[in-house]
Amino acid sequence: MAKIKLLIVMGPSGCGKSTIAKELANRLSNGSYVEGDQLHPKCNVDKMSNAIPLDDDDRWPWLQLIREHCENKAIEINDELDNDDRDREHFIIVTCSALKKIYRDRLRQIQHVEWIKFIFPNGSQHLVRERISQRKNHYMKCNMLASQYACLESPVESNENDVIQVDIEQSIDTIVEAIINHQLCDYINY
Repeated sequence: MAKIKLLIVMGPSGCGKSTIAKELANRLSNGSYVEGDQLHPKCNVDKMSNAIPLDDDDRWPWLQLIREHCENKAIEINDELDNDDRDREHFIIVTCSALKKIYRDRLRQIQHVEWIKFIFPNGSQHLVRERISQRKNHYMKCNMLASQYACLESPVESNENDVIQVDIEQSIDTIVEAIINHQLCDYINY
């Protein structure tokens, strides 16, 4: 079995999940990027596009799709490797809001990976609102942000030991360097 690690970049819309995840996938050898928003069922996208917050009933099927996608990706990576490549690390980096602890607990059940870590880009709601207002062609608008923060159960406050918190007021380079060289250095061979 290959050494496949899963990084889930979590948090509310606009906190930098996709940017951080893409950069991690670029910098980590053998990194595969998965945009969790692309796995939302159409009914979820329609609701969010119409400023209707998602509830648990909307999110469970989406979380299941993310879980299945990550498990299938891990199996695919493992099946494609020859014996020499099995000793090298491979990373799946996925974005998913994972706002509640019960959602993160569901994602912690993903199979076929050596370990799972969450990356939590954390910052003020004001800064995130500014970022969202500058985005083009995204279904998630500023009027939905308050509902996401109302739903957010901070993994830091609940002492989840597999979560790495990063400050979004720093540059992307600084954030990604800190993740790779400091927070993950005990877990990866970089």
